Amino acid sequence: MDADKRAQIQAHAEKIAELLYEETDPEQVKTLEGIKVAVWNHLLETVGPDIGLFLSAQAAG
Repeated sequence: MDADKRAQIQAHAEKIAELLYEETDPEQVKTLEGIKVAVWNHLLETVGPDIGLFLSAQAAG
């Protein structure tokens, strides 16, 4: 992956993280385990399905 694409991904990921942080219980991010669970849940429930749908649409197109 080239540096420009990597920089774009990092910028978007940071914005996504900010939005998801607002939806996370503040108590949950006080421990490493809580952070791990929060990230995993957000990936499974929010981010992953959208990426999967995008990739499926691209493959079908």
